[in-house]
Order: sequence, then structure tokens, then C-alpha cells
Amino acid sequence: MLASTSSAAATAAITTHTNTNASCARRRNFSSDVQHHQRKRNTNNSEFRRQRRQKRRNNGDSTLFVTRAESGGFGDGITNNGLTREISEDVDTVLLDCDGVIWHGDALVPGAKKAVDYLRETLQKRVFFVTNNATKTREYYQWKFSELGMEVDVNHIYTAAFASASYLSAIGFNNTHGSTTTKDGSSSSNKKIYVVGEQGLVRELEECDVGDIVGGVYEAVSCTSSDWEEMHEWTGGDAENDHDDDSRVDAVVVGQDTSFTFAKLAYASYLIQKGAKFIATNPDAGDRLGKEKLLMPGAGPIVKAIETASGRAPDVICGKPGKYMFDAIMSHSHGDPQRTMVIGDRMDTDVKFGKDNGARYSVLVLTGANKMKDVEENEDESKQPSFVVGSLAEACGIPFDPNEPTQRVGERANMAKNYPVGDGTVHDLWASGDDDMDDDDDDYDDDDFIPAT
Repeated sequence: MLASTSSAAATAAITTHTNTNASCARRRNFSSDVQHHQRKRNTNNSEFRRQRRQKRRNNGDSTLFVTRAESGGFGDGITNNGLTREISEDVDTVLLDCDGVIWHGDALVPGAKKAVDYLRETLQKRVFFVTNNATKTREYYQWKFSELGMEVDVNHIYTAAFASASYLSAIGFNNTHGSTTTKDGSSSSNKKIYVVGEQGLVRELEECDVGDIVGGVYEAVSCTSSDWEEMHEWTGGDAENDHDDDSRVDAVVVGQDTSFTFAKLAYASYLIQKGAKFIATNPDAGDRLGKEKLLMPGAGPIVKAIETASGRAPDVICGKPGKYMFDAIMSHSHGDPQRTMVIGDRMDTDVKFGKDNGARYSVLVLTGANKMKDVEENEDESKQPSFVVGSLAEACGIPFDPNEPTQRVGERANMAKNYPVGDGTVHDLWASGDDDMDDDDDDYDDDDFIPAT
């Protein structure tokens, strides 16, 4: 952690005088002295960032600021080669976050495509794209990559929505396509799933064929005590009779839902109290949007609301930083955590994802949510990155020009009408609650990150 240097508080003795003019003059001098020391204290607190910016300007090239966070202190690792030695010698698999690392909304982060090409083609690394956005299908992201000039196998894309579907499949949620008869003669039908989330999450669950998506009172805009009693009747009444009732819901899957209502909260918490599995896609608090970077709620607050209402924590968090997604990727790629590097822009999800699951390196890039000041102030070892770099391009030793022409995803008017959700049909982008459509998704902060020129 970077120790903050503080100046001694300014002191001044103001002697009482009968002369009013002299007294006012002394007060003015005292005020000026205090302001001077306040400016000095603020200057000392930002000393590290000023020195770093000056070093970058003096070098006049693509000098990369890289730091081993665990070594204590910052500013020791100035290099033009990024993390190329660590990547080429110590790593076989690279897990890349998407928003804030590869793109901002519908625009590529400068140098990101070159970095991905370098990792996949030059270094021949296994690269997987891992996002906690559970509002879209993998097919949507495959299309988005293609629009940005990158061809990506859909099996190399992991979303929190897909991880949730994969988890349900792993624990026995697989459609039988109609009722079957078990050995004891009883009827066995498909598992039933209630979803709090966007259409992309529903589509991913349907694509993976893990169960029947059920509806009911969740469509209401309110929920009273009488509605609660109706839910009790609709879901089978007494708990001991639930196993014989076709209306029993087996799992509640909770993700980002821009149409979240009290009725959904009540219904989801009711089903969880009745014994349904509680599956959370991801715990993200939200995204800082707009010029003031105010926090727009994400899936995390919705998950917490249902946890509070039901009195039960999620049985599993399928996305980052949870264990399930990491293990699934390692299994799919035959990877070794100790030969894996995680690169992302969030300390609480991306960095923690790597640290909690034993990855060799957890790298924070400064082109997204977290900045250097967050690293300096962090006291949670599980969120402390192995390295901090300016961008994905700089991590790969590729010159980073923030002014280079950026590639975007099509025309917004066309994009709003034509993108795949997962079944080949066309859906309205605006109705999907896409948080990638924000025009003010510029996360560069001159106080924390000065791109090389």
C-alpha cells in the first residue's frame, strides 16, 4: 500500500488587538497559511501519481507502468516489454474479461485487438473470454467479436448466464422432453426453473435445455398478503405434498433484471423458502456510468435483496469470482491454474477470480472500473493484483495510442434491430437491458492513467 505523506497541521497564534484592521489582516494571513498547507497536503497525497505521469511523459514512448503489487510499493517496474516474459514463459491459458478490457460499450479499447491477436497467434496461448454479463447469450458475444474484427469460437466464450446453465446441467437439470416413468412407477417430468433476469439469460438456459422456464404471479406489479396466500396454493400447498405436485419449482436463477419488481422479489424468495435451489449468476454491485460515474445497480443488489427476503444465501455464484466458472474453464481447456493468467478491470470480480482459484497471475488493467488509487487503498489480499498495467495492449508490450481510430460495432440504428440472442431470431436490443449501450462509457481518468503516446 502506498503510504500517504501528511504535512503537520498549520498553527497560528492570533493575538487579540484592539486595532480592527490589524486583526482582519492577521485573519487573512491565517486563512492563506491554512490554504497553503492544505494544498501541500493534497500535493503529497498525489505525489506518486504525479511522478508516474512525469516519467511517462519524459520517456516519450510506450513505456509501461507495471507493478508487482505484492512486492510492496509502486513504481519499481518500468518496462517497455509489458508482461511478455511472464506470459510467454509462465502461462499457457489467459482468461480475459471483456467490458473495460477489450471494449467500452460498442467500441474497441485501443490496441486490444492487436493484443488478442498477439496472445492467440504469436504466443499461441489458449485465450478464453470471460464476462459476468448475464443479459446476453454467447452467440451474441460471438457476433459482437466478429463485428469488432475478431473471430472467436463460441466455446471460448464464458458468460455468467452460460455458467449458470452449465451448473444446472451438472447437477441433473436436463430436459427429458416429456414425462417419463421411473423404476418405482412414479412420474418424472422436466425440472422447473424460475428466472429473475433478462431475456439473454432465459435464452441461454433454453439453449442448454436444462429445464422448463415457469411463470405465474411474477408478472404482477405488486404483491399483497392475499397474493402471498395464492402463491402458497399455486405452488402446491403444504411442503410434504410438494413432491407430488407438478407446479413445484426446482430452482430460482437470479441475475441482472432491469424490470425487477416487488412481486418478483416476493415470488423468488417464496420459492427459495419452499426449497428451490438459489442460483446467482454474479455478484457485481453495478457499473459506474455517465460523466459523474454514479453506480447503476447490477445483479448483486438483486441477489442481496432476495437473500435478505428469503433468509438464504445463494447455493452457488456461477460467475466471477466464483469457483464453478473457473473450474469449468480449466476442465474444458485441460488447463493448470498455476499456468493461467487472469486479466480484468475489476478487483472484486476479476482479480479475486484469479486469486481465489489459484491462478498464477491476476492482472488489473486501468482501462475500466478500478484505478491505481483503488489498488493503493485496498486492504483485502484476495483483491490485490499480481500486476497493474495501463491496458491489455501494454501488458503485451504493444504501443498504446488512445487517439487511434477505434473500431465500433456497426451502426447503432442497425444494431438495435439485428443481433443474435441465441436462437437465430431477431430481438430488440433496447428491450434486453443492455448495459453496453451507454454513450458515456469512457473510463479513462487522467488522474490515474495516462496512456502512452
